[in-house]
Amino acid sequence: MSELAGLLARRLPPGVYPWESEAAEEEVRAEVEEAGWTFVHLDTAGVEDKAAFLDRAAEAFGFPAWFGRNWDALRDSLGDVRAERGTLVLWDGWDAFARSDEEPFAVALELVRERAEESDGSPLAVLLRASPDAR
Repeated sequence: MSELAGLLARRLPPGVYPWESEAAEEEVRAEVEEAGWTFVHLDTAGVEDKAAFLDRAAEAFGFPAWFGRNWDALRDSLGDVRAERGTLVLWDGWDAFARSDEEPFAVALELVRERAEESDGSPLAVLLRASPDAR
């Protein structure tokens, strides 16, 4: 069973999962939305620091213009990510970010993991897809 299918069918608990797939973003989006989930594509390719990551996260999640661009603001804003069926985040480019600036990546991953592990009735699942050159 692929992580994507398992998450969408709720056979796997919400969480953060490594994912090997060459599926186009549009294909993943279509499958996620067909299952009634909300789709977020977080692409951090080329991100080398905390500020750039927070900018990409704000854009991907559609955070408001007044988003504080700090870790507390990210934690709070992720807490506001709610969808009836659930939200699936396809995180591309995470591995390059991790290599560029390990500490901010670790904090970002921990905040996403914390939100994914909340049992609040609005699941958040994250698929960490390795870059093609890292596979």
